Amino acid sequence: MSVLDAGDPPTKPTGLGHRLFGEHRWIPWLFVLGFLVLFAVTGTFVTLALSTFTGLVSTNAYERGLAYDEVIEAERAQEARGWQMALDMPALSGDGQQAAITLTDRNGEALAGATVVMLAERMTRYAQQVRVSLTDQGDGLYAAPISFPISGRWLISVLADIGGERHFETTEIYLNAPGVNED
Repeated sequence: MSVLDAGDPPTKPTGLGHRLFGEHRWIPWLFVLGFLVLFAVTGTFVTLALSTFTGLVSTNAYERGLAYDEVIEAERAQEARGWQMALDMPALSGDGQQAAITLTDRNGEALAGATVVMLAERMTRYAQQVRVSLTDQGDGLYAAPISFPISGRWLISVLADIGGERHFETTEIYLNAPGVNED
């Protein structure tokens, strides 16, 4: 009798490791591993979403929404007055920054005696706001010193008021000033 003709059939390994991972039994574990990776990535994104900028710009957005008809009416009145406002962009760079606007009526005549407020906002990482009141320099020019804490994209809102009549404009600038922190 030869060795091959022995009466006992060959046996397969029967240990725990072989039962769990033997032959093709490892394939279901790939699904488990995939879901664990998915949970880890989702948890990371949730943590980032809860610990960074919330996106909240206004705490009373609902009330402002209810008064939207008044906003539309004010915009129509502003268009009817025909006031023009020009922001002096080159003055917003480097040390000794100067915020300046020129305010004229529909015929290009200078408007004097206005109360002018400028608000610069930057909504990245955390809300940054710079507010300055501009003073009348004559010939429709309103100016004041301003200091931006960081370079980058800024939303500039200017409100001019003469005797209860208001003019409001918003523009976006990119400030890349020497001596001002980079983002």
